[in-house]
Amino acid sequence: MKKLVEMLLVSLWVFSFCSFAESAEIQLVSGERLQGDLLSVGDGRMVLDCSWGEANIELEAIEEIYFVPREQKVSDKGLLLVDGTNLLAAQLTEKRGEKFVFDLPYGKLIITDPEQLLYLNIGSPGELLVPQGLEGMYCYVLLQSRGGFARERIMGELLQYLEGALKVRTLQGILEIPQTAVSGISFAGGTPPLEEKSYLRIWDNIPIQGKPISFIENTWTIEAPFGVFIVERPGLIQEIAYPSNELSLPEKQSVFVSLGSGTDLWGNIIAWKDNNVELSTRYGTLNIPASTIYKVSSTASLASNYLAVPSAESKRIDFSGYTWLVKIGGQITDSTKPIFFSWSKDNVWVDSQGQLHLKITRDSRRWYCAEIVSEKSFGYGKYLFYLAGRTDELNENVVLGFFTWETSPENNNREIDIEFARWGNVKERNTQFVVQPWDLPENIHRFDMRIGNSNSTHSFEWRKDSIFFQSVLGHYANPPDDSHIIESWNYVGTNIPEPGNEKARIVLWLAGGNPPSDNKEVEIIIKKFEFIPSEG
Repeated sequence: MKKLVEMLLVSLWVFSFCSFAESAEIQLVSGERLQGDLLSVGDGRMVLDCSWGEANIELEAIEEIYFVPREQKVSDKGLLLVDGTNLLAAQLTEKRGEKFVFDLPYGKLIITDPEQLLYLNIGSPGELLVPQGLEGMYCYVLLQSRGGFARERIMGELLQYLEGALKVRTLQGILEIPQTAVSGISFAGGTPPLEEKSYLRIWDNIPIQGKPISFIENTWTIEAPFGVFIVERPGLIQEIAYPSNELSLPEKQSVFVSLGSGTDLWGNIIAWKDNNVELSTRYGTLNIPASTIYKVSSTASLASNYLAVPSAESKRIDFSGYTWLVKIGGQITDSTKPIFFSWSKDNVWVDSQGQLHLKITRDSRRWYCAEIVSEKSFGYGKYLFYLAGRTDELNENVVLGFFTWETSPENNNREIDIEFARWGNVKERNTQFVVQPWDLPENIHRFDMRIGNSNSTHSFEWRKDSIFFQSVLGHYANPPDDSHIIESWNYVGTNIPEPGNEKARIVLWLAGGNPPSDNKEVEIIIKKFEFIPSEG
């Protein structure tokens, strides 16, 4: 048993000499009933003080325990509390003094207020299957606002949460963050919640409730209204939110450092030597390889209208021989509603055949989109995207895009697009080729694509004086004949960008932040990405 659990249980033993008792009715497997004061439980036995004396009963011989008159209780499996909480697969293991200890498939429950007990079905406790793969505590910690300045976040492994502070191991070092500085934490690959009050979300609605008070030795302790949960499957905790709490503004000399790992922090650069940066922050000092720094900004450049949920890339995958960054958090700035991106393997993954899967998913609170960004900048050449499935039948609120883009606004962000989208209008044509800016009529070519049950290939060849777009049936770098061509368009206008630091991107997102009108999740499979360089 874990040390933390032993520490919490030690208080049970000091009550062993006391005479605390709870009135209960015991239904035995044999059909007999006993009534009396429940004195203790331990070592697989129960001691009940009946009117005729003490009964020492094996727990295996007990079918049900009623802590209230039988007529007040409708039979349930597992443990039922007065507030309606129903805990399946609960096993009563200890009773000392006023405290009851129950084993759960994911840990323990210590009831400190016996008046909250309603009923326990020992004979039919119910089943609760807790899946494997929920052990990792890699987290996304979103910090509280600093006025209009850029919001900090930390990506890393939660090592400990104790005495109001989190200890997180990042790729660059260990940070210790006061809980008062934290807005939300996500362990599920999505963006942390932004709430005005405390909030705890559990995997699959398991009825754990309360306030997290510690995380030690891979075990959560959660203070509930009726006692304490000891959660030994840490991955069951999906999100934690805290009330808003404005932090002090960054110092004028501070810089905002964005790392490729996804961590964004205000701090002061102490040293920059031999391609290694030492950054001092309020939460600790990080030693950062300069090659992993995505961007460094000053307070002046980030002093207003910064997104509440920052946009950046993190986590890497390998696809079609290239390394790609997976986007997390963020908003598309021209959207009418927030658009959340997830790095979870439920949203972005490469299968055993090397195919890329992008999926729009939902949980009880929001929808999550998916985007990947190439580490490499390709420049002039032919960009080919080999698709599997019916992209011509996407919901009118779903957008699939293949494009180039860079953060600098120069040359319209060097953006060249192939987009499958109806932009919320089911009667609209479903595909477009675009050279930005899109609002010039000569820079956009829209058409209605029909691919039937065939695979398809979509490409643009970027040259100095033209950009040639093409969609074809089947998987071909060059179509074998004209019957395979769905649509072609050769752009020779004045907005052809020059190569810079643009990256190739693949995105599956929701137009305007609106969910699919059929309320269904959406998955797209990209068989392959290919780049054929040219001299321009």
